[in-house]
Amino acid sequence: MANLNTYLTFRGQVHGEPGLKVRLVDIWGNVSRAVAPSTYRLRYARYMASYYIPTYVFDTPGFNYHEVRAIQFFVDEEVPVGEIGYKIFGCNSRDITSSP
Repeated sequence: MANLNTYLTFRGQVHGEPGLKVRLVDIWGNVSRAVAPSTYRLRYARYMASYYIPTYVFDTPGFNYHEVRAIQFFVDEEVPVGEIGYKIFGCNSRDITSSP
């Protein structure tokens, strides 16, 4: 990801969203703020949804957007152990300033 003018896009299951979080990790191991993808669901069908998360919502002091190494999906403490199975169908980032 180049900067804060980017958004993370992915498609995933509609079911299993409660408690699901996503965050970014830079090459030094710094983690960004975790956000709930369900807040950024753009559209959905019966089993799959499209998500567009602006990267500025991940903003955390000391985090380097120029050196993102990983995107982590995880569940928070609201979800009982073994109670979720979530499938991601492709994950990309796009620069907002160059998008039509």
